Amino acid sequence: MIELIFVIVIIGTLAAIAVPRFNSMNITAELANGRSDIAAIRSAIITERQRSIVRGGSGYIPNLSTDDTAIILFTGDGTRPLLDFGIRATTGAGGWSINNYTNRTYDFNSGSDITTFTYYPVNTTVAGVVIPAGSFVCVAGVNECDNLTD
Repeated sequence: MIELIFVIVIIGTLAAIAVPRFNSMNITAELANGRSDIAAIRSAIITERQRSIVRGGSGYIPNLSTDDTAIILFTGDGTRPLLDFGIRATTGAGGWSINNYTNRTYDFNSGSDITTFTYYPVNTTVAGVVIPAGSFVCVAGVNECDNLTD
């Protein structure tokens, strides 16, 4: 009987150690997923610009999604394609959603924080800093921005 109690105590101790580690691993996995999405979006923006230049255009794609009710995000503005297979809009952990279509802002939910990304199709000055055209960025030091973009 005493051996059984010791086994239960050991199993309880191991569970108390393992559960928080599994939870942090989930957040780490969501951040890795977000980094992958960001790399794909940024690459698609540059690729689309190169296609536009070859066709005689000069500017970056004006919007990354068709409208503020899009179910699949980052597929382009309706006339210029971006990602062949967009990212499903969802507010859950690891998901992207449109924050403000007019301002071209998107939210990424890492499971622990929501980080807002802004797309700048033209050179833009924000707080005295010039952000180059074609940038898809978040504010450094805010929420998970540094973990998603490093």
